[in-house]
Amino acid sequence: MCTDVCMVISYLLCLAGDFFYFFFLFFFGYDQVVLELQDDGNLTTSDDPPVVFGSLDGDFIQKSGLCSGNLLRFAVSDGGLSFVDGKLERADLHYLGKVNRARAFADSYSKVMFQHSVRHSPLSIDDLLASITSTNDQEKEACDVEMAG
Repeated sequence: MCTDVCMVISYLLCLAGDFFYFFFLFFFGYDQVVLELQDDGNLTTSDDPPVVFGSLDGDFIQKSGLCSGNLLRFAVSDGGLSFVDGKLERADLHYLGKVNRARAFADSYSKVMFQHSVRHSPLSIDDLLASITSTNDQEKEACDVEMAG
């Protein structure tokens, strides 16, 4: 009897832990990405050809009741995204669960990269002002062109 109660309490704590982890990730700005599960366990974007962000172990897929074509939500954990020569080498992902059935496609590579760059190397107001200033300076320069004729 005590064993059953302990198992139930343990299960509830586990669910609560997952809820609070998701809550923390959602409200404190961790990047999230939606990827499609492939037959071989790879997790890919919606691009053609798809970009592989990682893979899931067959045992995990089986235990979780996942199948090819499922759209899965992941949080990009502290390890973030690692690049070599401008290409994605490794992504530190934490599985959050399946996405809503209304969603039709996984995220595109460009969307993931845009979100990552905005959160990890945002433009400052100084960068924006410098861009405007250099554009105005170029417009003020005389653009005289001699025409032969």
